[in-house]
Amino acid sequence: MKIAFNLHDVGAGNNGGTRTIFLSAIELARLGIEVEVWAENPNEFTWFELPEDVPFVVKKSIHDHGPVDVLVATGAASVSSTVAFEKKGKGLYWIRGIELWAMPREKLVAGYRSGLTLMANSTWAAKWVHRKSGVPCKIVRPGLELGILEPPPSIEDKPVVLGALYSSKPHKRAKDIRKLFARAKKELGIETWVLSNEPVPNDFPSDMAFVQPSGDEKKEMYQRVNIWLATTDLEGLHLPPMEAGLCHCALVAHGVPSAGMEDYAVQGKTALVYESGNLEQAFSHIAKLARDKDFRDKLSIRFRRHLVENIGSRERNMLDFITRFMPGARKDVRKRIAKKNRAPTPGEQSLLNYTPAFRNEAGISDWPKKQVAPFERLMAELKVSKNEPVLDMGCRTGVFMGELLKRGWQTVIGIDICSPFIEKARSKGLKTFMMRADGTTFPPESFGVIWSRHLLEHVTDPLAVVTEQLRLLKAGGVIVNQFPVDPNEVKHLSLSTPEAEQEFGRNLVEWAATNEVQIYFYGHSAKKGFIPQEVRKGSEMLVVVRK
Repeated sequence: MKIAFNLHDVGAGNNGGTRTIFLSAIELARLGIEVEVWAENPNEFTWFELPEDVPFVVKKSIHDHGPVDVLVATGAASVSSTVAFEKKGKGLYWIRGIELWAMPREKLVAGYRSGLTLMANSTWAAKWVHRKSGVPCKIVRPGLELGILEPPPSIEDKPVVLGALYSSKPHKRAKDIRKLFARAKKELGIETWVLSNEPVPNDFPSDMAFVQPSGDEKKEMYQRVNIWLATTDLEGLHLPPMEAGLCHCALVAHGVPSAGMEDYAVQGKTALVYESGNLEQAFSHIAKLARDKDFRDKLSIRFRRHLVENIGSRERNMLDFITRFMPGARKDVRKRIAKKNRAPTPGEQSLLNYTPAFRNEAGISDWPKKQVAPFERLMAELKVSKNEPVLDMGCRTGVFMGELLKRGWQTVIGIDICSPFIEKARSKGLKTFMMRADGTTFPPESFGVIWSRHLLEHVTDPLAVVTEQLRLLKAGGVIVNQFPVDPNEVKHLSLSTPEAEQEFGRNLVEWAATNEVQIYFYGHSAKKGFIPQEVRKGSEMLVVVRK
């Protein structure tokens, strides 16, 4: 199937809107969809180049383009040409902002009533469109760059930096940033940095300005900033706070729905939110985060986890787009993903290299065999049949899988992110796939048992992995995650301190209640297997989830 993004009368320039369209097009092409970007003028976007499989097609009139299955209006100005184009199968209007700055409300609402299928990138925008036009509007988010925007390698006690997005557009409220930056520098003695697509005035109270930075420069900025201030009052889904949040920034957010942050800025849980125009309250939030590192770290960890779970990756969101609007392509896309050997991200690659024993099969061949007997005792206690399909997450070379098959388990499948491990397991005739634990491509409810040992401490967001496990679990099924109660800040990407493990436990209890599943915590005894007991440092923790 073929899709085109219509930029006629909208244009492609250096701005966040064009970037979102281009990245979405690239992801759809990666998933196997034929994609084009249409415009009447040349591409002026210079932040990165479109790949060859996403052609930027320039035609004086939209009617000069060829037929497509789906044509997407990318802004209010491109609605009329999208409606008029007769060689389309389906017309969509992706509302990525309520463009009251571009045209009167009446004209904007008329575009919503044009007959195109409406989709908005945030909850508030979808509600606003439906309320003003009476036309149903679905939510399709662009997704996040998981695996690219990551927390810094170590969260050291560095001087506090307050960051924000600068823009001269009135709805971005640069005047509020100016006041809060000046006060933060004077009363808190902290540095202030801005990200901007335009020149920043010389008298603006910022110590550093990143103007149209490269992707690496922007990531470096986000990883160094501790607190992100978001003052805008009119967005679709406001992206910079989410990008900062993926890099371990705590968020201070303007608490009006039209700011485009209500999908992720939850007061006291994922952000500190200030009431409309209340700069005194905003400064109080900034001061609290600047002075209390422990609270700032906890808030930023919850923020990032919320983004991973609730906003998700670009791939996940574009798969959702295909499912909703291109159902004929869904099956082929799923097959194509399942066949691909996904390369590890840089963070995952460092994981694979962190210790020789992890890469050396001889160094890890004994422990999986030793785990089988206590695993089977636990399954017997939980009355789990050997006919239930098992997923081994982080299967390495498949030793544990092989032992289960020898003992009569009928179906055992493994996943890992290390291609040598996968190749070794496959050479033994085992069914293994190269996949991330927090984003597999298996259908929902595929497994009766999901097992991992020493996986959760090696991912940046263990709760995101458990959430994916629950998606894959059949009704009545069991998830078993084992990890050490011996935090190692050098080798472990998460659960690296006793406090982090305690926080994870509390979050799991809350997660279990929200998802209406049973959860059990076990200690580990080498002689007796897994038994409920007081867990001591140096032992193992077992978390069992029953759906």
